[in-house]
Amino acid sequence: MPNLLLQDVQITHLTPATGTEVSGVQLSTLTSAGKDELALLAAQRKVLAFREQDFADLPVGEIIDYCKYFGRPSVHPVGPTAADHPEIHIAHAGGGDYRLGHVASARTSSMNWHIDGSVDPQPPGLVFLYMLECPSTGGDTVFTNTAEAYRKLSPAFQQRLHGLQAEHSDIGLIEETRQNSGIVKREGSTSIHPVVRTHPVTGEKGLFVNPIYTTRILGYKEEESDNLLKFLFDHLAIAQDCQVRLRWAEQSICLPFGHFRFPG
Repeated sequence: MPNLLLQDVQITHLTPATGTEVSGVQLSTLTSAGKDELALLAAQRKVLAFREQDFADLPVGEIIDYCKYFGRPSVHPVGPTAADHPEIHIAHAGGGDYRLGHVASARTSSMNWHIDGSVDPQPPGLVFLYMLECPSTGGDTVFTNTAEAYRKLSPAFQQRLHGLQAEHSDIGLIEETRQNSGIVKREGSTSIHPVVRTHPVTGEKGLFVNPIYTTRILGYKEEESDNLLKFLFDHLAIAQDCQVRLRWAEQSICLPFGHFRFPG
């Protein structure tokens, strides 16, 4: 990758199969060829981390144009955004955020495994996460390599999943947000996706279900669907040999690809 990984660039693989930290690259200066190599490296390593990036100094419109190089931006259905730029989703934990109190009172853990944009008819292949502010410790994000998790399954079970379709919906999330006077940016929607998706470049197969948005397996009775989804959700969540944990620092960019994650 001569346009991305130049001579002075240092690469650290965070685990053998998942996650790579790259230093010595300023993403905002990449050429088109460099961006192409960035997308390929993300597809291969699933999670990329770059420190000391200057995106906070760029105009919001310029950031959106940069991201559009990789495809049509996805608009998150709820939550705050940059003024007049719904493509920018602001994730903030603190202050008067109703979700913190709600989760603390209703659940024993605040962790929610999910796949960003899985409800979209064409889910985003690449996500840019940029850290503006963070504590010195805490707030890590854990990612699961869904292709590696698929490879852990037996050939017979893999074959059982092939051809299955699952419904994804954010209607419940949007209704809950409205009930708590949160910010809603669009109406709820549903979409249908394969339980196992194949990457068009690498050819890898990966699981594409998550407990936040995946509601049912089409063609299965309720108990059948619930039990199969629970197995897949648990498999993705507890397979630590398929996971990588990212510790954040301000001005860091993380690029997860085809990911299954929870924020800490």
